[in-house]
Amino acid sequence: MYNANVPNQRSEKQKVVAVWMDEAFLAALDAARKLDHLDRSTFIRRAIAEALERRGIPCDPKHIYPADRNQPEPTAKPERSKIKFPPHRPSHYELNEGEK
Repeated sequence: MYNANVPNQRSEKQKVVAVWMDEAFLAALDAARKLDHLDRSTFIRRAIAEALERRGIPCDPKHIYPADRNQPEPTAKPERSKIKFPPHRPSHYELNEGEK
């Protein structure tokens, strides 16, 4: 199943931040993010945004999510996802359930 709404690249203003983490710390992070049903990247972005806000640095909520997946404006009607299924390709294998 393929989601046609997700582009294969990020916007020009996005940068990758790779961070090495201890396995125990990563396990704690994963346990915490699963409580909110979040993926790891979104959990980390939200934690960074909360830390910035606590320090008095304003953070636009639109910057918490990747640009192509920004939260829609409250007045905007959400678009329905366009999902494409791969075409069926018959197999040359036959089941042998009827043979004994």
